[in-house]
Amino acid sequence: MAKSIVIHVSGIDGSGKTTIARKLYYLIEREKLPVFLTWFRFPYFFSIPLLLLAKVAGLTRTYKAGNKRFSVHFFAPIRKVFTVLYVLDFTVYYMIKYKLRAVLPIILISDRGPLDNLVDLLVDIESIRINTLIVNYFIKLQANGLTLLAKCNYDTLIKRRLEANIDPKFKIRLKLYDLLLLKYRLLLKPILINTSKHVKENEGILSAISRILRLNYGHLGLSKYVKNKYLKAILASRLFLIINWAFQGVKIADATENGFRLLLDFTFFVVAYIISGSLSISILALVIAHTINYLINSNGPCIQVVLGKKTDVEYSLQAIENYVKNNPPSGYVEAVVVFGSVIKKSISKYSDIDIRVVRRKGIKNALLSLLWTMKFRLYMWRHGIPGDIFIATREKITKTIKPDELESLQYVWRS
Repeated sequence: MAKSIVIHVSGIDGSGKTTIARKLYYLIEREKLPVFLTWFRFPYFFSIPLLLLAKVAGLTRTYKAGNKRFSVHFFAPIRKVFTVLYVLDFTVYYMIKYKLRAVLPIILISDRGPLDNLVDLLVDIESIRINTLIVNYFIKLQANGLTLLAKCNYDTLIKRRLEANIDPKFKIRLKLYDLLLLKYRLLLKPILINTSKHVKENEGILSAISRILRLNYGHLGLSKYVKNKYLKAILASRLFLIINWAFQGVKIADATENGFRLLLDFTFFVVAYIISGSLSISILALVIAHTINYLINSNGPCIQVVLGKKTDVEYSLQAIENYVKNNPPSGYVEAVVVFGSVIKKSISKYSDIDIRVVRRKGIKNALLSLLWTMKFRLYMWRHGIPGDIFIATREKITKTIKPDELESLQYVWRS
């Protein structure tokens, strides 16, 4: 099952966080995953009145570096009250930015994370003596995701950030990053990216991360065919099971499969109503019939990867070949073919295996193909093979499979 993943790109201003975050976003988006890029800074809500008062009282000072103005806080006199309000603000902001989105299985890249906000707090209150629970709160939130730490040498930072020479707290901020990472490195397990080097030298690391995320994300289902990111996430979530169960590939399925599905659903509903006279019992019978159809007369076996079962490609293909070889559908089936990610060598451990049973024309051949395919699906369930399998005629298979995939079909069996 696909799960939400948070990637915190952390580091001092000027270290190259934004460049890394944008590049990783592009690479993950190319993998057709539902990815979002967000910027996590200035989580001020409840502390706004205090910030205004602090500015009037001279606890916030403004500096100028070239054409850029920036503020530096000196909140030691209001340390306790600011810490409470800051943590409260941060929590609200975190819930909005992360937790609400994490209901869906999305990948969220955060330009700055809880670690960076903790450093901001410590620098603003001018003290590293802070309640341990508060520090642990920020660190554990950072540790819940993947941490990418952007680092570069001091000379590079000075060139990138003109205000570094003017900011009286810049060196303190830099030192705090080093101290926190030294203390919590085993918990955070950061991936260090040296941005002093040319960006291309880091592309290999980011490409590897995007590929690992794809392999571990889970089953994409129909989400790889849509552009809207939230819809992508919905189709990769448990809701996919309900959608898949309800429609059961009606557009892809053969007329024989659709006809049997309607007949079984209708029979269960009518018989239940005649026996019980209750509409609720009849609807329950309809749900049972539709579920039976899903298991043996649709692509039901593919939900094994949606539920988290990993695909053993070699075992699955060998088991499929063995079954077809021992139970050849001679006379009524032209071929049994495999296509999709298996052929394109892009299969992951959460991919299903696309299979089509190409039947011959005629009602008798259609019914025999239906029975054979049902037995084949039961075999897949017993052996844990996540098959996305349907019957198709030769004409229909040319319409439902992409031209580039048609050229590279793998024949498991051919008459």
